[in-house]
Amino acid sequence: MPRLKVELQKISPDSLKALSKILVTGSVLDKGQIAADFNGKVDLKAFDSKRPTAYTTARGSTVHFILPGRPIFRGEGKITNGRFSMQFIVPKDISYGGNLGRISAYIWNDQIDGSGYKDNIAVDGTAKGLVDHRGPKIQIGFKNQNFMDGDLLAPDPVMEVTLTDEQSGINIAGDIGHKITLILDNNPSTKRNITDYFQYNVGSYFSGKLEYPLTDIKTGFHSAEIKAWDNSNNSSTQTVHFTITPQNELIVQRLYPYPNPFEDATTLSFEINQPAQISLKIYTLSGRLIAELPVYDANAGFNTMRWDGHDQDGDEISNGVYLFKFQASAEKLSFQKIGKFIKMK
Repeated sequence: MPRLKVELQKISPDSLKALSKILVTGSVLDKGQIAADFNGKVDLKAFDSKRPTAYTTARGSTVHFILPGRPIFRGEGKITNGRFSMQFIVPKDISYGGNLGRISAYIWNDQIDGSGYKDNIAVDGTAKGLVDHRGPKIQIGFKNQNFMDGDLLAPDPVMEVTLTDEQSGINIAGDIGHKITLILDNNPSTKRNITDYFQYNVGSYFSGKLEYPLTDIKTGFHSAEIKAWDNSNNSSTQTVHFTITPQNELIVQRLYPYPNPFEDATTLSFEINQPAQISLKIYTLSGRLIAELPVYDANAGFNTMRWDGHDQDGDEISNGVYLFKFQASAEKLSFQKIGKFIKMK
């Protein structure tokens, strides 16, 4: 099928001033008419002005060329009945004086896609009114894991970082000193620029997420520090700690019931280094099985299992000491531990 055309009908204000909030509205066109039956998504990107530069060769000659403008926003929005509207905040880190800024839009759904752009946009000046002295909020986790600081991780984890700044938005211009960076084990030589991995949440200009694979991390204890900037050039840092475990081991740690002793119910919490099926059985001290919880599919990281203090017949157990058998299994790996519950009411 032929691709559709995107028309950016309104950019307000019509120039990209530092710290200004830009409103972009657009339409999806099919043969020159609004495609009112089109519902899908739009990937909107805004770029600083193109930059003329020069390169001197080894022979002393000079080559002039144009560098693309740095990205200042990239986000995803929804299209309803062929129309969309998105906002973003222009960072301080712009070229100030160019007139070759650009905003592009790529649209798609399950049947068809399309694109459009507007260029020759002025990039100059600073808007008034935005006062922000706080850096962005940073949350660090790992994909497919209920992560808590200090958790165990399987090899090759994927770090998930959520960045939020409700006043200024997140700076992705990548100017010197204002990149989103990762430092491992407090070692400056490991510093990595991960700005390009960031993507705003759908319909948002102040919050988004990045995913970054840690494929070259050895087993053992590590730390990871994330530093990010908002569009007003305020920075924040956040550090987490974790332990990379061998792939061929199933490791469970911090296996604790709480409260213990308990009156009515208790919760067993634990950390595990990879997804596993968990079996929990409760016995009297003489070895008689009195309760068995449904098999629990645990994610890597922190997990909890609640026991209501009743036996298999639904009766509340008597005061006393009970044994629990905790078993975890993942493919050909297994882990088992015996512990105690104390009922005291």
